[in-house]
Amino acid sequence: MNRVSRTRVARRLPDGALDDSFDARQGPNASVRAMALQGDRVVIGGQFTQVAGTNRNYIARLLSDGTLDRFFNPGGGADAPVLALAALPDGGVVVGGGFASINGISRPGVAILNSNGTVRAETAARIPIIRMTNVNLEPGSTPLEEIIADTKRG
Repeated sequence: MNRVSRTRVARRLPDGALDDSFDARQGPNASVRAMALQGDRVVIGGQFTQVAGTNRNYIARLLSDGTLDRFFNPGGGADAPVLALAALPDGGVVVGGGFASINGISRPGVAILNSNGTVRAETAARIPIIRMTNVNLEPGSTPLEEIIADTKRG
């Protein structure tokens, strides 16, 4: 980029110039297919299995200077390439791709990771169950359709 060597990932400044302060050095060992900004850090996903010589199967996070964020550790990572990423307001990240699991936990095609890279207990593949107190329906003449008419999502 602009005759400066960068390994599969670089950052541009608002004016389009290369940001010299961001250098992933050795970087990912294969292509990057998705990125999501988390403040001054960037989560990357793709076909790589290592970043800067450290095992990071298909997902990793880089610090503001481009070096590997070792605090973000997805364990064994995904079992197939990560193709989509979306940052969440709480620091987590939604991950999409051709994988069946992340860090050995079944999450076919979509998962949510915590800000440290661990897999969240809930899955993004379905809406979490919202518990409600028991409801007692008394016999009456009101049709069921009318009773549940205001019920949303279930």
